[in-house]
Amino acid sequence: MRSSTAALGRRADRTRTVAFVLGGCLAGLSGGLLVQYVGAWAPGSWTYPETFLIFTAIVVGGTGNLLGGVVGALLVPILIIEGTRFLPEIGYPGLTASLDWVVMGLVLLGFLADGHILLELLDHVDPLVTPLVIDEIGVAADREALGKLLTIADGDLPTGGGPYLRVKAVEAVGRINAPESISTLKRIAESKKVFGWLHPQELRIAALQALEKLDPEWVREFLPKSGIEKEEYTLAPLDVPVTSKFVRQRRHTRVRLKKAVRAICTNLKEGCSLEIKTASLTGGVATLSRHLTPGTQVQLRFQIGMRNFHVTALMRDSRAQDMAFEIVDMDLDERGKYRRLLAGNLSASSNNQTAAENDLVPVPAGLVGSK
Repeated sequence: MRSSTAALGRRADRTRTVAFVLGGCLAGLSGGLLVQYVGAWAPGSWTYPETFLIFTAIVVGGTGNLLGGVVGALLVPILIIEGTRFLPEIGYPGLTASLDWVVMGLVLLGFLADGHILLELLDHVDPLVTPLVIDEIGVAADREALGKLLTIADGDLPTGGGPYLRVKAVEAVGRINAPESISTLKRIAESKKVFGWLHPQELRIAALQALEKLDPEWVREFLPKSGIEKEEYTLAPLDVPVTSKFVRQRRHTRVRLKKAVRAICTNLKEGCSLEIKTASLTGGVATLSRHLTPGTQVQLRFQIGMRNFHVTALMRDSRAQDMAFEIVDMDLDERGKYRRLLAGNLSASSNNQTAAENDLVPVPAGLVGSK
């Protein structure tokens, strides 16, 4: 986005700095007026509910414009939060006052289900969760996002993005299933340089798997000369049922490993190891040597015989004695090794398809995607 703005002759860094300074000035002024009004202030007065409230107001009003912020502030803090004060009490004392957070959560979920909203947030979220946001945009199948996704797939990445983000963008394009993307996907799959292929193998595999839905005859003709082996072409992204009763669905087939794979956290002060029992291309479930708080960022070193490869992941919810993790970054060559590991285990068990279908679980919706 920054490079595109610079190409049009605009000074992106200057504009961002001016916006940051003006925003800080207005925030300081409003804070001073608020303290003068309430008569006291303490850091404990501002906790996660206030952050959630402001975030919801921005999403409802619409990002990227001043009018959206005004509309969101009128609808959420005033209509929802203040409006519940005038409702009659029902049930036990305090129940009515608590309903405003329930309503606000439902409103936020409704807006985030729209890929257009997520697309507007894409350039503002932490780079760590950008792959998860792109995954959600693909599941929403919003055709308005196609241009942005194809731009990322071609290598024009958001700030902090890497090659792994290109793969996620191609997978999202495949879920949108738009014929307009065929030429870009074919170019990614078949472009060559003097020696070898122009694009990484994992990116080409993702492009071919997306083309399977759009031009299957071309894929069948090209695949034998693509340099991609049959084992490497397995584990395509799963189609998400439109009528599914679950809030979140499995995005990739989860494979039950014949033998648990050991992984070591290399970025934590206290040592932690994982015994991974089931895994997919985007995450898995493991038994940990010690509990980690959901949301913890971990650098994992997988140990498979004499081979090692590394991934960046976020720890997720606890399930009995195990915890789930979500891969948010990975070298594409090492992802190829990881794919071959999963493919080898996939052929070892005839129950994997049933296991993958039974793995559709209802989990809280949010920006952190499912495996």
